[in-house]
Amino acid sequence: MKPVRIDLGSLFLGAASAGGFYASLEALGVLMGGSLWIEQPLRLFVMACVMGALLWGGLGAVVGRLMGQGVAPGVFGAAVFIGMTEAALLILTDPPPYQEAQWWVNNPWIGLLAGAGAVGAVRLARWKRWTGWVWALPILLGIPYARTASPDHVQATNSTSARPNVLLVTLDTTRGDRVGAVGYPRDTTPFFDAMAQGGIRFDSAYAQVPVTGPSHLTLFTGQGPWAHGALLNGMAVPEELPLLAERLSESGYATGAFVSAFVLDGGLGFSRGFQVYDDDFSRMHGASGFLPVRVFAAMTRRLVDSHVVERAGDQTVDLALSWLNTQEADRPWFLWVHLFDPHGPYEPPPPFEDRYYSGNPKDPANTSMDVVEDVAPYLQDHLEGITDIDWVMGRYDGEVAFADAQLGRLLTTLEERGEEDDTLVVVAGDHGESLGEHGVWFNHGGDLYAAASRVPLAMRWPSGLPSNRVVEAPVELTDVAPTLYGLLGLSGGTDSEGFSGLWEGRAGRAWVRSIGLDRAANRKARETNPGALPKWRVVALRNNSELYVYREDGENEMWSVSPGKDGGQLETRSVDTDPVVEAALEEMALELLKQGVQGSPRERAPLSDEARLRLEALGYVE
Repeated sequence: MKPVRIDLGSLFLGAASAGGFYASLEALGVLMGGSLWIEQPLRLFVMACVMGALLWGGLGAVVGRLMGQGVAPGVFGAAVFIGMTEAALLILTDPPPYQEAQWWVNNPWIGLLAGAGAVGAVRLARWKRWTGWVWALPILLGIPYARTASPDHVQATNSTSARPNVLLVTLDTTRGDRVGAVGYPRDTTPFFDAMAQGGIRFDSAYAQVPVTGPSHLTLFTGQGPWAHGALLNGMAVPEELPLLAERLSESGYATGAFVSAFVLDGGLGFSRGFQVYDDDFSRMHGASGFLPVRVFAAMTRRLVDSHVVERAGDQTVDLALSWLNTQEADRPWFLWVHLFDPHGPYEPPPPFEDRYYSGNPKDPANTSMDVVEDVAPYLQDHLEGITDIDWVMGRYDGEVAFADAQLGRLLTTLEERGEEDDTLVVVAGDHGESLGEHGVWFNHGGDLYAAASRVPLAMRWPSGLPSNRVVEAPVELTDVAPTLYGLLGLSGGTDSEGFSGLWEGRAGRAWVRSIGLDRAANRKARETNPGALPKWRVVALRNNSELYVYREDGENEMWSVSPGKDGGQLETRSVDTDPVVEAALEEMALELLKQGVQGSPRERAPLSDEARLRLEALGYVE
């Protein structure tokens, strides 16, 4: 009997060709249809093709062998394997946080249907060889097109108006009292301090919610969380809500954004209005869109409790500067850079890691960490064995200093490009961080005291704003968007709640508002119902002398506010309060809660396992 010869070479050649072709289409989608800023497009393209050819070449040859030998069965085998993998990812991919899943997610019938289709295709192809191409071509051509047919980025319109460039830098988890300009003795923020001295600094600026995503949404809309409805990270941006980047893009600005944490993922809607929105944290920048990488990421999220949910500020600024240096002088640009570094765990790189501490942080003779209680789970490994609380404080300050150094790189580039006078620079914290105040250690999001709510805020525009001015009146992050609209002479901002031009005395408010989720009350609720969504809220109303805290499920509080040590604020519990004033403040708090009912997480879909793991890695699950 004559032995059967198996031509594995031609099978692999056909499968590898199909795999490389498919990967090339994916790479083109990333490079041309996506919103990432890719510095080395050729390298990314070549890597995709090689990866696709090797992986799908081997796997496709196995499937192709079921229908025969030669190049055509190899092409068919790779197409079937790619189609099955894409179908599996479609079924297993979780929806965005707090949103309902599509009907096909985790639907076993869709998986069985896809499997039956693959088996039928193999059998039909064995019967009639030419049908393999009928199955292969739609898969190899159709799926990449479907995934990139509707890119997230937008094209800016032309504009003849001469407007300044806009650089917005947001400093995540940065306390308002950790900058030298307010009197903090450590030299943590020389670049922020110099920038603020050249413009206007707001000494009493407050976030409306101490959570990254919702606070940035407030920054970009001028609406408080009680209006836009987001109190938790991971919530999608309402489609009907106009964003700052959209209005600037419509006015002719080139727009680019470079973020450093998963909670600002473009898929949630923060990318609207940006031609470039870079939120890819993969080692090979841009590779996260390739099928093998997506499969590996999906497996990792389900099998390993480790996730790439952030990137260091210097990496983010590297990309931002690369984009900035491509911008032409005849068109204004809007650049947003988000620096996540001060967020815990506090791990500043050299030389910032030891800049503010010397000694042995694990010396048994130290007892200062004995007072620390209820540390967030995502920080416990980081603080294991630490006995000296000064080490933790020094590491936090090191993170702030590192972020400030990245701000310095951006400001230096403006000078080198000769655009310092023509650029409106805004630097804002999105919220603070409690470092023991009110019994809250190394955390934020569950209280509205000054440590978590007061943020640095300054703006500079040498040719359009006064310099060396300090505004002591309290302001909100809701004021940023309408202020920018006013300075740029843009229509818009009529749907904002904030004020514009506060330094000119045209507007003001008696009380600054903040709202959040009451962590203690929600933990108590989960003791009886572990699956309960967080629903109990807390409201704060403050000025420079008083703070009122209203809790939906707890005791209300009245505090006296006075200047504290090193630029901080001292909050002292008031014993005797005016009942008329307290009743009026309670009515204001109830009105805010009433506005926020529709946007409350009470009615949101539960978190998926994937989203929960990624948010937990950042300490952002209530």
